Amino acid sequence: MSSFAIIVRKALPQDLPAVKAITHEAFQQYEKDLGMPGHVAALKETDEDILADMEHKNVFIGLIDDEPVGSIRYEVHNGVAYISRFGVINSARHAGM
Repeated sequence: MSSFAIIVRKALPQDLPAVKAITHEAFQQYEKDLGMPGHVAALKETDEDILADMEHKNVFIGLIDDEPVGSIRYEVHNGVAYISRFGVINSARHAGM
């Protein structure tokens, strides 16, 4: 069995391209599974939208052997966490992320 390093850390502005790519890949599959092309908001967000989330929400990026493979965004209101984006790239699914 091979081993690899999994790290999850707060996303930084310089992670924006990776967060955007991860989200896009994951939500393209979601859109396909839904059978509703053009209706998934995550595929329409801009760099500014992602940066705003980084300022106002908790945005984390997951890395396997220093390669970005997953991200999650959430906010906590009244003790309840609300996830607005969660995605893992296809090649890293089932790898423990």
